[in-house]
Amino acid sequence: MASQAEWLKWVPQTRFMVDGFNFQNPACQHYFLTHCHSDHTTGLTRSFTSGHIFCSPVSARLLVEEQGIAAARIRPMAVGRSYDVDGVRVTPIDANHCPGAVLFLFQVPRRPRATPAHGQRACPPADAMQAVLRAGGGGSVPPPLWQSTRGDDDGDAFFNVLHTGDFRWTRRMAAPPLLGLRVDVLMLDTTYAGPKHVFPGQEETVDSIVRLMREEEAANPGETLFVVGSYHIGKERAYLGAARALGWRVYCSANKRRTLSRLDLGPDLDRILTEDPREARIHVDWMGQIRAPLLKSRMEAGGYKAVVGVRPTGWSFRPNAVGPSRSRSYNGRVVVYGVPYSEHSSWPELRDCIATLKPLKIIPTVGARTQADARRVVERFAGLPGVPENKASLAAFGFTKVGAGGKTGERPVARRAASPVRNVAGCAEDGKGGGVDLTSIDVGEQVAILAEIQRAARDDAGGGALRKRARVEDGAGAGASVGRGRAGIAAYFKRV
Repeated sequence: MASQAEWLKWVPQTRFMVDGFNFQNPACQHYFLTHCHSDHTTGLTRSFTSGHIFCSPVSARLLVEEQGIAAARIRPMAVGRSYDVDGVRVTPIDANHCPGAVLFLFQVPRRPRATPAHGQRACPPADAMQAVLRAGGGGSVPPPLWQSTRGDDDGDAFFNVLHTGDFRWTRRMAAPPLLGLRVDVLMLDTTYAGPKHVFPGQEETVDSIVRLMREEEAANPGETLFVVGSYHIGKERAYLGAARALGWRVYCSANKRRTLSRLDLGPDLDRILTEDPREARIHVDWMGQIRAPLLKSRMEAGGYKAVVGVRPTGWSFRPNAVGPSRSRSYNGRVVVYGVPYSEHSSWPELRDCIATLKPLKIIPTVGARTQADARRVVERFAGLPGVPENKASLAAFGFTKVGAGGKTGERPVARRAASPVRNVAGCAEDGKGGGVDLTSIDVGEQVAILAEIQRAARDDAGGGALRKRARVEDGAGAGASVGRGRAGIAAYFKRV
């Protein structure tokens, strides 16, 4: 979960903020959004008037059509293209996270420029958002842009800041514009910054999902239901990848289908998705619903012989395990697998990222609310190329706060008061007033579950929602039209 601290939101040497809507400031007119997960949009409401929001076309579509943000406030940026924003060259790069997620490369001229440098375009025009909305989910059609290229004046001419947002590092990211670039500051997603977080790559994990589905299906051909956990956005490559490999269809609610249609997930999406749950071998539900008692109720209500739940999350990985972890089953008919599918970088990938980019300074953006926290996180990378080994040198490696104006050293910045956190009642697991047992769920999923509980509570209260939603959980899972508890599940199948 992204740390909510103002000093982490300012981009050094600029008056820009990244994912900093909770700290809106008159000194900042340009807000950059890495992606639309709730911990990165904290503080952003439909009444936002503090400036312009720069983001990918997919995120722009979600902001307007799902969160009700005024289109005039949004400046979509095509991934892989460079733009001039108040004299700063800004390039969004695919983050290999959820749909629409990007890294931002900020290149601040060490000397003022009168015109945009070679290979970049001026700030996205005001009508760019209309082109994105017209494109729908069938492919982004941004205004004509120049391809991002490195000019002859790169090198020492720029102060380079790379903000990763949330990302899953691959060596493909070390291509232009990052190839050979000196990174002065790396603002790094440190969700899994620890030696215990070692898990396989996404393609390998999707292959393991396909294998386990084939094996479970063989035991009860045509009579096994697979239910995959998801979030509002995220995990699409896990369940769609499995469906494509197996030639199966996927069921999701109308609300979820609308969301998926905005994510540029490929021309075959309509063929894969179905409105009829009985036509689909794979159903998608929010992660908190992938629990044996609820799956058992769904199996019985649907008349299946077996049901298999799949929880694709990086927290599922067990170093000594062979294949996906498996929980207790009910008479062999209900089983839940934990599959180590993650959209964040693993510990080895983080180390490879740092060793490849060789940043002059690292600022962790997760688990680093204070400078002391940040220092402890960076100490874990000691000894990598460019990262000092001793604590004295690490202290100078870079934890001075950055305020508006961007110079190192702490600078007071006026800010509005943060909104109070509401107390939200827990949701019943069995329809009888029970609660979700968060003690049995990892921290990352607790954050997602609580976000979805808050979403449902706002909808049930009839106010505060950013758009009209069904009263069921459509946000984190595509099985949103499935009611909670046994009664809701039974009604779900009766409607077919």
